[in-house]
Amino acid sequence: MDLKNETPVMRVLRLLTLMAEQETLSLEEAHLLTGLSKSTLTRAFLSLEQAGWVHRYLGNHKYTYIPPYSDKLREEQIECVLKKRLAVLVKPILEGLYQITGLSTDFTFMFDELVIVESSFGLTDARVAKRAVIGLGVDLQHSSMGKAYSAALAGQHRDGMYYARKKQFWGYKELKQTFNISAIAIPVFYQQQPIGSINLAWFDTNISSYEETKVAEQFLTDLYQASQRIADAISESGLDITPFIRIAQIE
Repeated sequence: MDLKNETPVMRVLRLLTLMAEQETLSLEEAHLLTGLSKSTLTRAFLSLEQAGWVHRYLGNHKYTYIPPYSDKLREEQIECVLKKRLAVLVKPILEGLYQITGLSTDFTFMFDELVIVESSFGLTDARVAKRAVIGLGVDLQHSSMGKAYSAALAGQHRDGMYYARKKQFWGYKELKQTFNISAIAIPVFYQQQPIGSINLAWFDTNISSYEETKVAEQFLTDLYQASQRIADAISESGLDITPFIRIAQIE
């Protein structure tokens, strides 16, 4: 598909058509597929993102098409659109949290499994294989985010609590372990029910490492505020997530 000789309007329409056929598209991939310069594509993607047609993930810097939401969509299509619209809502919140902490943040949402919807690790150089993490399922027993969500669903979470990642545990079957990470996480609530979780994660090396208690002392309040902002953003957006909410137990 060579778009160099197309009018600007046709370029946008054909670019949207191309994106609708792809789950995600990097700037390099779009350049190779369209023949357009990267500067031209960057301007086009920015315009589409501002118009709400495209989302650029923080986690892997790839672009994805956001189709219109409709009640006529099939269940799997609704889940796909919801994931993308949630990523749009939480992106500025994760960016703000990174500016405060300098640490990576993942946001997960519970569909059939707890899934990473968006992440700010693309803003850091701390995580290897980072382009493959968005969309991965999260272990409910050993990961900080899984433990946080599970505790909330069981009715065991209390304000001020946080959950640490199990040491030396690797929960991503799709990725080969080439690094160690530590993390603390808390659940995210909507209408008083747990819908997912949010974390602060960092890359462990022999040179630089953080203690979980120190991170919590310094940034736990910011993490709780970010969790509340996510709930507020969902509420203000009018996005209907009620079909995916699981009712927590009461202790």
